[in-house]
Amino acid sequence: MTQVTDQDLEATVTMRSHLAMSAKPPKGKPFMLQKVGDSFYRLTGRWHRLHQVIDRRGNRYYKRVEDAETGELVRLVDEPLPEHQGRGSARDKQK
Repeated sequence: MTQVTDQDLEATVTMRSHLAMSAKPPKGKPFMLQKVGDSFYRLTGRWHRLHQVIDRRGNRYYKRVEDAETGELVRLVDEPLPEHQGRGSARDKQK
């Protein structure tokens, strides 16, 4: 006796991309850093679209973060680089 089983399988695949670039002189620190693309925010478990520029020559910091699903603006920072403090490695370390 032979038994025949029929199953349908369905899957969704979502492609994500993230690009990081830097421009630097032959010697010294990069004068321009840029990140563009998708970024997973672990705290909320959601994907964000990120555009970040650190322009040392132009003395500018720009960061735009929006929710990838809803398009809602999560964070927008556009300020002179010296005013961008207290974030990332510049913040106080907690003991």
